[in-house]
Amino acid sequence: MERLGFPTLWAAGASTDLAGLTELLEATSTLVIGTSIVNIRAGEPTVAAAAYHALADRFPGRFWLGLGAGHPEHTPAFAKPLAAMNTYLDALDEAGVPVEGRALAALGPKMLALAATRTGGAVPYLVPPAHSSPARTALGPSALLAPAMKVVLDTDSARARATVRPRIENPTLRLVNYTTNLRRFGFTDADLSGGGSDRLIDALVAAELF
Repeated sequence: MERLGFPTLWAAGASTDLAGLTELLEATSTLVIGTSIVNIRAGEPTVAAAAYHALADRFPGRFWLGLGAGHPEHTPAFAKPLAAMNTYLDALDEAGVPVEGRALAALGPKMLALAATRTGGAVPYLVPPAHSSPARTALGPSALLAPAMKVVLDTDSARARATVRPRIENPTLRLVNYTTNLRRFGFTDADLSGGGSDRLIDALVAAELF
């Protein structure tokens, strides 16, 4: 990745103790590693803070702590994600984790506003391109904005959609955080059913036809 010029690798499914990221940083010299994301419900912020400092001390300027509030479908006690994130960020502040070293998986206006005031940016997932303009406005001109985008390489657009549709439908179209956000951008129940309409898939996935 470094030889190809990629500046950053976002690692999915990271644990609170950031296990495995040291190996990625040791194997590279310039690549920045970020978590996309650490679920704040999965462990204590003090554990994440200690792991952050261990990585930041060894590899200065090469690590982002990406955080997310999780999903109600996966968390029986899920409630008040904004308050939960604020509490988690308070603990990171107390532990000395710098604002500029962390980012939020922010979808809606309230979480984007929180990202703007208490972190260095946002790493939104499953958002259409139309999300980026209001997100940039909310975050300001210099904050990180790194939306995730799935990519399919194929010679046929219908086959490309068929390839990616199951990966969009399960689990993401079954999670209310994502579907609520997609409705903000004009997608309807018809778009969100049946694995996603062609219009939805085309907005969420970059298909490179060759």
